[in-house]
Amino acid sequence: MITKKFKKLLNRWVKDDDKIILDFLEETSEKIKIARYYKKGIMKDYEQIILYYLNHGVSIDEILNRLNLEKLNSFYQYKRINDWYPLDHAAKSYPLAMSAKWMSIFRVSMYLNERVIPKVLQMALNFTIKRFPYFATAVRYGFFWHYIDGIKRRFKVEKEESVPCGYMDVAHGIHASFRVLYYKNRISVEFFHILTDGSGALIFLETLAGEYLRLMGKEITSEVGFFDIHEEAQEAEFENYFPKTDKSSGKASFVEKPSLQIEGTRTLVQPSQIINFEMNFNELKTKCKEHGATVSVMILTMMFFAVKATIKKQKIKDDSTIQIQVPVNMRKYYPTRTLKNFSMVAGIRIRYHDINNFDEVLKEVDNQLKIRNTKEELDKIMTKTNLLIDRLKYVPLFLKSLVMPFIYPNVEKSYATCFSNLGVIKVRKSMESYVDKYDCVLGTLVLNNAAVSMNTYKDKSILSINKAIKENTFEETILKHLIDLGVNVDIYGSKER
Repeated sequence: MITKKFKKLLNRWVKDDDKIILDFLEETSEKIKIARYYKKGIMKDYEQIILYYLNHGVSIDEILNRLNLEKLNSFYQYKRINDWYPLDHAAKSYPLAMSAKWMSIFRVSMYLNERVIPKVLQMALNFTIKRFPYFATAVRYGFFWHYIDGIKRRFKVEKEESVPCGYMDVAHGIHASFRVLYYKNRISVEFFHILTDGSGALIFLETLAGEYLRLMGKEITSEVGFFDIHEEAQEAEFENYFPKTDKSSGKASFVEKPSLQIEGTRTLVQPSQIINFEMNFNELKTKCKEHGATVSVMILTMMFFAVKATIKKQKIKDDSTIQIQVPVNMRKYYPTRTLKNFSMVAGIRIRYHDINNFDEVLKEVDNQLKIRNTKEELDKIMTKTNLLIDRLKYVPLFLKSLVMPFIYPNVEKSYATCFSNLGVIKVRKSMESYVDKYDCVLGTLVLNNAAVSMNTYKDKSILSINKAIKENTFEETILKHLIDLGVNVDIYGSKER
């Protein structure tokens, strides 16, 4: 498996000690038992990173230390235990609702203080994926539900060259439901929502970046509360916690009254544009506090005015409303370690004709969010979800697949956009000086023309808007309100399409 080209280059660098490295690679090759095509790719990864190290003056002892064979563990063996996993209750709808033009994908990105070295990131992924066997899977068709099955292969790091949150080909058995991308100093992971939510994605990204930095020679330590790639995955991390939640006697509905929608001209390429507003967190928080509001309440209020500003053609009735969905991490209410989806949605709805006075709307958003974002209210939706899944469990998958594409658009019509705030992101202390910021992007939906997400790392808050339309009214309205609030905003993003 060791190429002649590598042996020739190696001899130029270390004539006397090349046998040490060659013996190391031979031993590595013997430990890897996956299909020859993927094994060849991993061995090439080893060759490339070794040459990179030698070219940058890393000693042979240090090379062998960084690439310690223990990092392979038994992951790249043919036989693995617990190879397949049932989907959590939230994930069961995602493959049913997807089409040739749309699937639910999101991304989280970490910006380092130095440019990413692709060959080092690739090896970091080779070492990290074994800690997340639930992600090293492909979507399969069962008789009643989809499920995910372990795949033994090399997972490839890709240079980011296409639009964020692009379609994933998960229909073929060898394709994973996530991708790792790099661009300049940015590392991004994109997930088909069938695997995880924002919490699980952030854990994976932090673990991957930590191993990347270690391979770059940084002193990255293991710390309580963060994943260690040498640890075995725990069953609790892949638990479907939905059935364990408290039952509620309250009523909830998935299909609500339709909401007015963000208007605009859809582009052929989706998403149309990503716009990031970067702000100082302390400044933003202080300005919001002066108005008696949290950051989330303030941004949601601005979004209601932004949605209204786009509406020109829709028929407005006296009872016409705009609704914005707010995903809520249920881990704050339940003691679970699951990496699977475990969030519910709080819907904030305001009458179109009442969106006039900013302070009044701010109070209304605050009041509704305090009510909707409670365990009691969210348990109602959770109970409804569990009941629906239970009733559908014996309906054959092909029938579910025929019906869901007609049901899902009606669910989406009930809201105009969504706002996901991942909150304050933390990394292990030994990594903090190497990380500049984070951002997160929600994929646009079938009908909704924009999605908004936010996160904070240290003193930087990033508000990301993912558009599906050409017009700029939505984001310009939010920007105007931020400026009026007295917040300094730096703007960057993708090109218009």
